[in-house]
Amino acid sequence: MLKVQGMTRQHFVFSVRRAIDAVDEAMPELGSGLVRVRDDRLDAAALVEAIRKAGFDAKSADAESQ
Repeated sequence: MLKVQGMTRQHFVFSVRRAIDAVDEAMPELGSGLVRVRDDRLDAAALVEAIRKAGFDAKSADAESQ
């Protein structure tokens, strides 16, 4: 799971979704600001980089809880 900072409006969710469009197993959620990833084999670093290129800060939600 990834935490995306600044994803506060529905059109931001669409921007993040476009950034990770090739990943069917990842779904951004507006209310929580989380991107849930259903496949543990996905490269989280690549997803974070794609989200950052879309203009948002992202990191592992696990890292935030520590």
